[in-house]
Amino acid sequence: MILIADSGGTNTMWALIDKNNIEYVKSAGMHPSQLGNGMVFPPALEKHRNYITGLYFYGTGCARQQGREKVKQFLENWFPNTHITVFSDLMALAHAGWGDESGNVAILGTGSSMAYYDGFKLKFEVWSPGKEKDPGSGTDLALQILKLYKDAALPHDISGDLQKILNKKLEQEDENGLLARYIMQNQHNVVLSELCTKQYSSFFEFYDPLLQKYPFPVVFGGSIAYLSSRLLNNVANNYNLKIHLIIQEPIYQLVRFYRNRKV
Repeated sequence: MILIADSGGTNTMWALIDKNNIEYVKSAGMHPSQLGNGMVFPPALEKHRNYITGLYFYGTGCARQQGREKVKQFLENWFPNTHITVFSDLMALAHAGWGDESGNVAILGTGSSMAYYDGFKLKFEVWSPGKEKDPGSGTDLALQILKLYKDAALPHDISGDLQKILNKKLEQEDENGLLARYIMQNQHNVVLSELCTKQYSSFFEFYDPLLQKYPFPVVFGGSIAYLSSRLLNNVANNYNLKIHLIIQEPIYQLVRFYRNRKV
């Protein structure tokens, strides 16, 4: 019995594989910075805990060794008798979208990043500058529209919508997440379409050193890439870049990846 996890900052999708049976479970996100005593083991997995022989965990914040080690140490408390391997969320896209082939992988979600996958490991020419500075990400889009709002540079209808969102926001709600969701839901609006186009262009320009060295198609993942696929494809075309695939939920392709290997 093996367990696969695909974890973002908000949610973790688990896939428990036992011969021909697959069970999917959703729990809270497990970014290295979020791990702590308050995190609860997914109850649906409890009865299987002692029977899992291998755990393959893919997570945001795990591109660097420090993040991977922190997550692995935490998971070892949950699965003390299980062989655990921790990968970055970009590797999830590599395994899900490219398998053993090579190509570029990129994430546009709450944050953003890009790397080249050589069929075995990831190669980084440019590192993500950090969640609030990741170009083209949901956080980036939210901060950009918030700046336009504060500068009174938005049309009256959009400004009014944002005022309602900000006034109704509960204390525990994520402001950037609410604003990014609004942009995705209204990206047909000319102003918001132009904002997205500008920030997606910034994303490709930021990762131009990698794309110059590895001028290959890209597998994209992340909520922003999926929800804004038409605009993203248009911007990619402007840079003569081919998008090979946009994956909404890598967990399903990861299940196929591991079942093909019969691990």
